[in-house]
Amino acid sequence: MNDESRKEKLQRMLAQQSDDQQAWEQRKLIAKNSTALKIGDWITLTGIPVGRWGKYTVRTQGVFFGEWSDQQIEYFSADQQLKMTQENLYRLRFPCSGRELAAFFDNDASGCLGDLPDHLQEVLANPPSKDEIRAEEILRVCNYLGYDPMNIPFAGKSRIKAKCIKDDPSFYSSSSFDDGWKEARNQNLVMMENHEKHAKR
Repeated sequence: MNDESRKEKLQRMLAQQSDDQQAWEQRKLIAKNSTALKIGDWITLTGIPVGRWGKYTVRTQGVFFGEWSDQQIEYFSADQQLKMTQENLYRLRFPCSGRELAAFFDNDASGCLGDLPDHLQEVLANPPSKDEIRAEEILRVCNYLGYDPMNIPFAGKSRIKAKCIKDDPSFYSSSSFDDGWKEARNQNLVMMENHEKHAKR
């Protein structure tokens, strides 16, 4: 990647992070919990709270279709009864994966849930790795601290590391930051000043 295209990539990533903080936070949340989303994650991602929502009931254990009673079902034709009994089985239990959550929305026959935003569908279907998110956040912190990501001063890395760990200690340890830094380097998102000089040592 040449310097110009690298610069354009960095500017694009920073613009995306600042323009839509909510989308960035959702992306990070999914990376952290992509196989074990719980009720709090559901509320954060969908905006749908605990309680009744259209034909659904949202509980801490999952999201359940508002069950048709036997008395309600018996008034309909056999074909309709089959559909209603299948709807009674339609549920999403927590914890769930991001793909399960996306599929739950995709298969919502009632239309009560609405559509997930395109960016959220994409991230749920193809969740980023934790190291990819850490790499992107390292770029964000560089920007916050006023560093040129491709010319970080010698003491800058330790300041970036300290801020990442302070801001989100559950997501960063010393070693996990180093993994994220390595990912950022592999993606050509960051570089220390005088990199060529240090690399020759």
